[in-house]
Amino acid sequence: TLLMIDMIERRETTGHPMVLMGDFNNTLEDGVLSHLLTNTLRFVSGIDRDAYLAKYCLNDAWDLLQTAITNEKNEASDANVDSENVTDVADISVISKQEEKVVRTPTHYFGASSSVLDYILLSCEFDAGYHDSLYQVSAYDTYDRHLINPIFERDGESTDHGIALVTLTLRS
Repeated sequence: TLLMIDMIERRETTGHPMVLMGDFNNTLEDGVLSHLLTNTLRFVSGIDRDAYLAKYCLNDAWDLLQTAITNEKNEASDANVDSENVTDVADISVISKQEEKVVRTPTHYFGASSSVLDYILLSCEFDAGYHDSLYQVSAYDTYDRHLINPIFERDGESTDHGIALVTLTLRS
């Protein structure tokens, strides 16, 4: 909570977008971190709530990319439907259900288990769904070569976590 308060104070002072990234050692759904992605506010009227959330709520870069990909596919699908005059909605839904869901690469391995513990969280300026966004997430990768296939000479001093990487594209 103190981190979020500090970030809000800095945002109010500078007016700059927010980026928070690192090894959180927990999932974002964990109670300790869930306030970073909150979509509810207590003690705030419904009118003010949406404005505060849009300005101060952070978004997981992975989720922003998946939303952008889904939106692009839907727009392309709509364009194809319009151009081919397809009228069978059942065919369209079957095709969309056949598309595979992309699985997020883990950033931490312990024995036989793996999990995502490292995140890049972005403010609304990086959310393509936000009307005043400046950038959008166009790629997301996890650098984990040092975990999957380590070479001591190269990776002897490496971190025990994968590195989350995002590519941001300027919106026009």
